[in-house]
Amino acid sequence: MENTHEIQAEPATYTVALADCNGHWEVLERFAASGDIEANNYAEANYPDLEWYVLNANGENING
Repeated sequence: MENTHEIQAEPATYTVALADCNGHWEVLERFAASGDIEANNYAEANYPDLEWYVLNANGENING
């Protein structure tokens, strides 16, 4: 008998943020995504005119 159940990871919490002149993050929004690619796509779609960063649950820039 084949196992037809797929294991899906829980969505992770990401943050869209801007960097201020002192190197601190200005949080715009927290959201859930299934991974870094989905998180970047979300930020691109929702903040196209800003120079945003996406931070993971540990507060680290996922593109840095």
